[in-house]
Amino acid sequence: MRFVMLLFAAAMPATAGAVDVCLRWTAPGDDGNIGQASHYEVRYHTVPITEANWVETYYAQTTPETPSPVGQLDSCVVTGLAPDTDYWFALKAADENYNWSALSNVVYYHTGDTTAPAAVVDLQVDSLCVPSR
Repeated sequence: MRFVMLLFAAAMPATAGAVDVCLRWTAPGDDGNIGQASHYEVRYHTVPITEANWVETYYAQTTPETPSPVGQLDSCVVTGLAPDTDYWFALKAADENYNWSALSNVVYYHTGDTTAPAAVVDLQVDSLCVPSR
């Protein structure tokens, strides 16, 4: 039986112009779905992630240092992403001997536009007002 890691992404409030994304997944075991893995590598890129391009992806500096016991939820916040950009996220787990898992599912997320609308500058009182909607 193989334990599957599922990643989910959600936007977080971020600092001026940057976007933070929270990832969460179920911790795999050390040997399949038994025990506790020893390491994670959470990575992201602006193109879909595959085993072939894994080494070209960006390492998330906020990757948890120690995985949780098998079956528990783990998460990290990937910070400083560019607004209005497509990103793909994936991870691998390893045991104490650095035997790495296969690539997790790959999650897509578009960070969205962080530019606010222009301020209204002609607001006024109108005694003959008819609601616009």
